[in-house]
Amino acid sequence: QENYGEETYKLYREMLGLGLIGTHSMSPFQFKTIATTGLKLEKYSEVAEFIESYAPHLNGKYRDHCLLYCRGLMHYFQKDYGSAERLLNHVLMDFEDPFLGMDARTYLMQIYYETKDDIGMESMPDAFRKYLKRHRKISQLKPNHEPQWQKLRSDVLNSPYYASRSWLLEKLQELRPKS
Repeated sequence: QENYGEETYKLYREMLGLGLIGTHSMSPFQFKTIATTGLKLEKYSEVAEFIESYAPHLNGKYRDHCLLYCRGLMHYFQKDYGSAERLLNHVLMDFEDPFLGMDARTYLMQIYYETKDDIGMESMPDAFRKYLKRHRKISQLKPNHEPQWQKLRSDVLNSPYYASRSWLLEKLQELRPKS
């Protein structure tokens, strides 16, 4: 998967350089994908430059939240968890994009875990539950229903929306009921 990330990032950088994307407008999803891919590869200075250079081309009503999210991830990947937490919490004010909210909450849970923030960890399941109820698009999972677990695992593996795929798969495996 690391090689895939390198190739994906390289292709995005080439497309940006050739003006094939990002010349007039860029979707928040595309912007987030480029930034996240670069951050996972530890290309911090390149991603910082990308965020600042292409922010004016970011279109849509999600611009501000997308920028907060990408800047929050920059801090997260550099292990500046305090700044990351502050920025990602601002993203949660965006109730229009459930996927951006889910990604932000996933990173916040990781931050609470890494910083041993017991209060944050204890409050997150309840906050997540309320969030899921507000966003019915995200399916409910029955604890002992194997086809749903398989579908969820497959969705996580095949969806471009999950920023922390490997971490999420690991946690799903831990949460999955033992047969």
